[in-house]
Amino acid sequence: GLGLRCGGAAPRPLAPAKHVFSHIEWQMTGWQIELGAQATPEGFLWAGEAALRAEYALPGAFKAYKPLLEAEFSPKTGKKT
Repeated sequence: GLGLRCGGAAPRPLAPAKHVFSHIEWQMTGWQIELGAQATPEGFLWAGEAALRAEYALPGAFKAYKPLLEAEFSPKTGKKT
């Protein structure tokens, strides 16, 4: 495992997505899980909205999931980090 405490929360599969490289096609399923506050496992970091927008790039292969990430930061959800 990753060393995260899930507290009984179950991962939720996201909609399937596809990314095509010049020579290979990825069929992907993203996963979402809400975790309570906890220490960061060694080798990992937690990044909030500002850091995700300004410091960390989302790999192009995952662009299908960017709208879902944006929705998490939307004021209407009340889930700003």
